[in-house]
Amino acid sequence: MNKKFITFFKDPITKESLLFFLFEINFENIIAGVFLNETTGTVYPVTEGVPLMLPDSVTKDFHKKYEEQFGEFKKRFPAAKTNISDKKNSWSFSLEWESHFDKDLETTWGMTVPERYGQFLLENQVPEADLKNKIIFDAGSGNGKLTEYISQKNDCLIFGLDFSESVFKAEHNRKSDNVCFVQGDLQHLPFDDNFFDIIFSNGVLHHTPDTYTTFKSVAQSVKPGGSFYMWLYCRKGSIPWRLKRRWFDFLRAIISRTPPFIQKLAVNIHTTLSYGLQYLTGKKVKRSFNEIRIDMYDSITPRWRYYHEPLEVSKWFFDCGFGAGILTHWDNPFGFGILSFKNKADKTPGTNFKSSE
Repeated sequence: MNKKFITFFKDPITKESLLFFLFEINFENIIAGVFLNETTGTVYPVTEGVPLMLPDSVTKDFHKKYEEQFGEFKKRFPAAKTNISDKKNSWSFSLEWESHFDKDLETTWGMTVPERYGQFLLENQVPEADLKNKIIFDAGSGNGKLTEYISQKNDCLIFGLDFSESVFKAEHNRKSDNVCFVQGDLQHLPFDDNFFDIIFSNGVLHHTPDTYTTFKSVAQSVKPGGSFYMWLYCRKGSIPWRLKRRWFDFLRAIISRTPPFIQKLAVNIHTTLSYGLQYLTGKKVKRSFNEIRIDMYDSITPRWRYYHEPLEVSKWFFDCGFGAGILTHWDNPFGFGILSFKNKADKTPGTNFKSSE
């Protein structure tokens, strides 16, 4: 994390300002340190350059490595809660992105990074020139390749947040000073409300405990006049898609509750079957075995997977003070993309509305 990002973080629970205590730095890049909420005593560590904006994130290894710095920190802030936790944030997508990095895949969802960038511009209805000086948020950044690419192509600041451990690999590969990868929870963002000019989220919100609750949390962080784009699975669709969805949901209900090695085995078996079936039916195989494996992780291992409709999501936007939803992505049968702009005026429908009485 470049040190320019320090002042942007807030406590994800209380939204209060945080103090930062530096442990290790390499030129302009912070390697380790801790954020502190002086009011509550809550501590959020930065390790391997990644802010961990989650409760109980100070691990035994981190404390041991920076034992001397922790001692100095406790002298200055004796009320700080530096309880050591061995708890790991379990998230099935860690396995998915681990496989992506291990296989060194050049594509994500069948697209190269430049292709995904072109789609980002189209879906968010933003000319490339208008990205200058914007603050952008990738809500569920995954492997971080698109997040990094946007920062390299434009003079803007961009945050990529994910609950999975993919953020550590993304940070390790980071070359731009204008991108910051964060491990956090989309339902409790470590940023001010009305902070981002552009927020986009591709296929992530429907994999959280409650899509609408997560949506409201993220929507609060959009500036008046800013935009929010997301892609979600669609409840409707063709009969083959509905049958396929029901089969995957059945498998997911079982496999998502199994240990990681069982999940990996199940994914490899179903990838082999899917890959082989395409040959047996005479279909042209458009993606490699490893690319199909990534898709299979997304289909049968997530703990949560919900389906929605455009009209339903348009009402969500309306309730949160946004304008009409704009459908921008119908190029596959599985889901839809929807974009909306937050109203600039206070006297608008939704939560921003104020009665004149």
